[in-house]
Amino acid sequence: MFFEEHFDRACIQCSCGRCPTSFHVTCAHAAGVIMEPDDWPYVVSITCHRHQSRSSSAVSYRTASISLGQTVISKHKNLRYYSSKVTQITSQTFYEVMFDDGSFSNDTYPEDIVSRDCVNLGAPEVGEAVQVKWPDGLFYSAKYLGSNVSYMYQVEFEDGSQVLAKREDVYTLDEDLPKKVKRRLVTWQSKRKVKSMRYLNWLQKALYSHGNHVTASFRWLFVILKPKQEDKSALMKNAKKES
Repeated sequence: MFFEEHFDRACIQCSCGRCPTSFHVTCAHAAGVIMEPDDWPYVVSITCHRHQSRSSSAVSYRTASISLGQTVISKHKNLRYYSSKVTQITSQTFYEVMFDDGSFSNDTYPEDIVSRDCVNLGAPEVGEAVQVKWPDGLFYSAKYLGSNVSYMYQVEFEDGSQVLAKREDVYTLDEDLPKKVKRRLVTWQSKRKVKSMRYLNWLQKALYSHGNHVTASFRWLFVILKPKQEDKSALMKNAKKES
């Protein structure tokens, strides 16, 4: 985000490479420019018309439908990605608002507009000033820009935990994964392996720290559990000596 001297309000710049194209948020929204909340430290990701054609193919494949019971890849509460199963699908209407500091949100719940009973009266007029209750419990002034309908997917992971995710946070097995998702993708098998290795390492330290107080049977148990990680013959000799 940057400022231009002849503008009184904040402008945002196209997020594609070093593209110098910039917009007022309200002007960009009215012109149909794609805007999405971005990861910290960036407030919003914006794609100008010149770059939208390049990204259209990347967006189109994400419109593939997802069905109940389907195996997908989604983000866990620990911020890593795992395979999961879709257990529920619901639709949710979100409001798009621009705050006074120039930041933008496209996933504000209607009930979070506290200056109007949107649940019973419907959405405000486009451009109307509203008060928004944010998750931090504070109220912020904003301008209503419009609404969108998103499908929400409840997914269940192998560890039994569940999360509610939007379509852009859920990937089918046929879809190409972005680099940032690939970097955080973990299989449950590898996760179990890491836990097993940690336990075995702890067990090994515990065995050797107690020295002769540990019986030979425990030494043999470690040989069985971890034959490839240690010198098997050496452990067996030590166990026989202690017996």
